[in-house]
Amino acid sequence: MKIWIKKFCAWFAKAFAFIVFSLPQSFHRGLGDFIGILWFDILRIRRKLVLENIKRAFPEMSLNLRVKMGRRSLCNMGRTAIEFCYFPFLTKDNIDRYFHFEGLEKIHKAQMKNKGVCLLTCHLGAGD
Repeated sequence: MKIWIKKFCAWFAKAFAFIVFSLPQSFHRGLGDFIGILWFDILRIRRKLVLENIKRAFPEMSLNLRVKMGRRSLCNMGRTAIEFCYFPFLTKDNIDRYFHFEGLEKIHKAQMKNKGVCLLTCHLGAGD
């Protein structure tokens, strides 16, 4: 790939992320769903493959349900893509606006004692 194409794609991604980050948070979920519907229902990118894979996993499932599941899956991916737009703009000053942390005092207490800490989290989706 030519270098100018890579630079343009990087610039476009940063500009898109900045625009998304600047929009109200209440708009993000709908935008993610729109991307999923655009991808699955309008552009139909890899739609056939998605439906074949769902049929392989759930052979008894009707076509209607497979389509609904495929659409929901792509909407979830769209939401995840929108959430990734936050990362370049997260700072120590604004991270609390987007994420909620519990038990930080235990980490700080261990740090004060010069002890290590093991963090355990659960995996909730593609973006965590």
